[in-house]
Amino acid sequence: MPRTEANGNDGFALVAVLAFLMMFALFLTPFVTASKVRTLTVSNRFESIRLDLAAQAINDTLSSKMSRDPSFKSKLLDASRQAPQSCKIRDITLTTEVLDQSSLIDLNRATPELIALGLESLGLESLQAAETAQAMVSFRSFARDAHAGFRQTATSENMKHGPFESVVELHEFASLQPIPLDRLVRLFTLSNPTENLTNHSLFPDLQRRLNTVRASEPNDQAAAQDVVSLATTLQTGGGIGSDYQVVVIDNVNKTFSTQITMRLRQRHEGDASGPCATLLGNEISAYAEQGLNP
Repeated sequence: MPRTEANGNDGFALVAVLAFLMMFALFLTPFVTASKVRTLTVSNRFESIRLDLAAQAINDTLSSKMSRDPSFKSKLLDASRQAPQSCKIRDITLTTEVLDQSSLIDLNRATPELIALGLESLGLESLQAAETAQAMVSFRSFARDAHAGFRQTATSENMKHGPFESVVELHEFASLQPIPLDRLVRLFTLSNPTENLTNHSLFPDLQRRLNTVRASEPNDQAAAQDVVSLATTLQTGGGIGSDYQVVVIDNVNKTFSTQITMRLRQRHEGDASGPCATLLGNEISAYAEQGLNP
């Protein structure tokens, strides 16, 4: 009889220990999950920083080669007119785009009519495009009362009044918030070296309607230098890195200087089956591969 009681006590103790372990496991599960999520987040963040720095180095190298080799610059500009160009470096997808800023609308100097035409090419209705264009002119003006009615319909009363400092500020306008930043920088700039548009736009619908607004021819300063933007994105399964630069290329001294840098976290889907040597040349492709796959 005493032996039976001992067995019963042992069984109860075992059940109690198992119950305690289960409760302890349930208690630890959220912390383990949070720890795994944090580890993955830190890993992805580190990967993105690594890719950001690599994209910046690639853009710097491209700028240097474009300043020394006009034919290489023309090749990248012509290729990018259709769409961003993608290629493969092992398991990394590299997407790059080089745009002539003289083919883009300058946010701080363009007329409201030209801005409105550009907004319509992005899909805005005529009335909404006109109102947003007037609000943008009000935004860049120090006169707070200019176009007050338009400002109320398209922007916040607390917005600044002064020149645009970044294309990112276009997302301050409600009608432009749904449009991805990478589409906006294909239409608008702060660095057009001419007054309006020199030759053609990247948007076919806008190009067809440019005869309704005044466009200027390149001046001597524009001939002596080119202003281009470079947007390079690197994508892997674990992260995305990017670098966007606006660069002034001195065609006389064969040098370049960077005006603007920022990040464009935009994934690109498309054919990236070709090697990067075809797009960037053997020298830059080898440099990028060595830096990305040490």
